[in-house]
Amino acid sequence: MPKLANQATILLTPTKRSGEDNISLQEQQIGFLHAITDKPGAEFDLIIRDSAGNIKFEKRGIKNESDRWGERIDLPVSDNYCKIEVENVRGAEKIDVFAE
Repeated sequence: MPKLANQATILLTPTKRSGEDNISLQEQQIGFLHAITDKPGAEFDLIIRDSAGNIKFEKRGIKNESDRWGERIDLPVSDNYCKIEVENVRGAEKIDVFAE
């Protein structure tokens, strides 16, 4: 399946437990974030940076018993481009984050 403009795909390895990807938004706002991991029960930290590198959103210790997580954030951003970062990933080799 092709990657969507508002989708960040982060691939991890046993030695690489963080990663980042750029996304493009249709509007200068993120209303809802959701993530899908390749394994249930994965845990990670999520950061959104604007195109200037400023942290606009940060959530630590995201975890769900399923392979899905979501949260409404209603976050205005300065332009249509953001960087999605995941850190301290435990229990996953792939994370897809969607910003809508």
